[in-house]
Amino acid sequence: MKDRAFLLKSLTDLTRSAGTRDGKGRETRERFAFTAVVRHGGSIVVRVEEDRGTVWPQQEYGYFESWTQAQAFAMLLNQLNGIGPLEAQQVIVSAQLAAKSVEQIH
Repeated sequence: MKDRAFLLKSLTDLTRSAGTRDGKGRETRERFAFTAVVRHGGSIVVRVEEDRGTVWPQQEYGYFESWTQAQAFAMLLNQLNGIGPLEAQQVIVSAQLAAKSVEQIH
């Protein structure tokens, strides 16, 4: 758990400094959230971005025995990054809808 705490702090620092510029030179932030998914007999934490159907496994946090444990950790990551439960849900749902849209096209 000590290694996870160190990685959690590092990731929090990294995501807080991340930003992009819009067409008018203003800094914007892509909305993202963390959530849990079941994989290979365990669960992992993934990062999703709003309106994108891609998930990025956060392998540095390892596998969790249950989805519930992984989701609790994902919620902690969201909280540390200033992402409330409602915002996280909106981001995750938009990512799921984007993924479904891509599936229907192919």
